[in-house]
Amino acid sequence: MNQKKVITLCLSICCGFNFALCSAALADTNASVEANTNTTDATKASVGANAGDSYKAPADANAAASTDLDGAAKKKSTDERIESEITAAEQVVLDLEQCCRHLHRTAGDLINEATQQQLEVVATADDVGPILLAPPLAGVMPAGGFLPCRKKFLDLLMNQLHDILPMMTAEAGKIELDDEAKTATASDALQAITSTAGKLKDRVGNLDKLTQGPEYDNHAIYKEAKALQEQVARMSESCKTLTKELKREDKSISKELRLLEKQIKNRKP
Repeated sequence: MNQKKVITLCLSICCGFNFALCSAALADTNASVEANTNTTDATKASVGANAGDSYKAPADANAAASTDLDGAAKKKSTDERIESEITAAEQVVLDLEQCCRHLHRTAGDLINEATQQQLEVVATADDVGPILLAPPLAGVMPAGGFLPCRKKFLDLLMNQLHDILPMMTAEAGKIELDDEAKTATASDALQAITSTAGKLKDRVGNLDKLTQGPEYDNHAIYKEAKALQEQVARMSESCKTLTKELKREDKSISKELRLLEKQIKNRKP
């Protein structure tokens, strides 16, 4: 009887110990499963966050690319406008140079009319000595002061001046340069053209008074016509300088436009 109690007690103790071990093992298993679950959730959250970041990055890149494309397009539009203004200014300056040539030639004709001299024909003898013979040499040479100016030619030349001068003044007033295309050299040349155009009217006015007749002062006409010719020559040089600067700037703008067109073409989807 006592032996049975001892056996029963031993079995109870063993069962209790095994139950404790099983409970501990089960608790460890649940903790491990929970930890794995938390790790999985964290991993999913991290993956989701990374996926969100990777999704936003292309959007930011596209926005930056779109901004650059818009900036290039605006710059291209500005350069095209400047190029158009430069081309128009070049044509105006070329027309102004043509007016300068006509006015310079007319002033030269006035100078010739005021400085005509009476000429005499001269010749050498046909014999140099008793033996040596030489062909006669003939020519002309001035013989006196200036001849009187002829009214019909003075009137013709002054009418030409009055026809050309308004054209020159109008052409000079048409020259407009964009601030971005206006270099220091171009600005100086344009200022010289504008200044000279204003002075030409005074010179022509002085010639009007001197060519009224009936008596003409050759020296005074020559002096005013020569001063007019020199002013026109300086104006023509300023036109050439301005044309050179405009061509250089036009070449630079054209090169920049080609680069912008290439940039826009490469960035278009």
